Amino acid sequence: MLKLILLIFIPFYFLAKPLILYAAPITAVSGNIDGVYVAATYTDNQHVQFISVGFYPNTCFHVADAEIKIDRSAKNIFVTPQAYYYGGYCLDMIIGYQQTLELGLLAAGEYKIYEANQKRFLGTLHVEHF
Repeated sequence: MLKLILLIFIPFYFLAKPLILYAAPITAVSGNIDGVYVAATYTDNQHVQFISVGFYPNTCFHVADAEIKIDRSAKNIFVTPQAYYYGGYCLDMIIGYQQTLELGLLAAGEYKIYEANQKRFLGTLHVEHF
């Protein structure tokens, strides 16, 4: 019985050991946003949110929480997208993602959404007074 157990588990140990020892660390990297989906209008008593969409070049990337900064006086929203990069073996294929970004309550007005990394205009968000 012991020989059977050793015969089964020893090959798996030697096959899995290189994968465990040489696994690359997880790092946070700058992401990208290809577009946003925004509702036609919100009121100032609703929690405002929008959806960002984009693509990654391979399966090593996974979406992480985006950093959001709101300039309430100038009515600008700056989004810094982030991604986790898992090194190691990855499939070279385009991976799409979408992420819902929560902004909370905003005062009435027209807000412009920018990607902070590339200072690129993404869209407009309209908030009406209730």
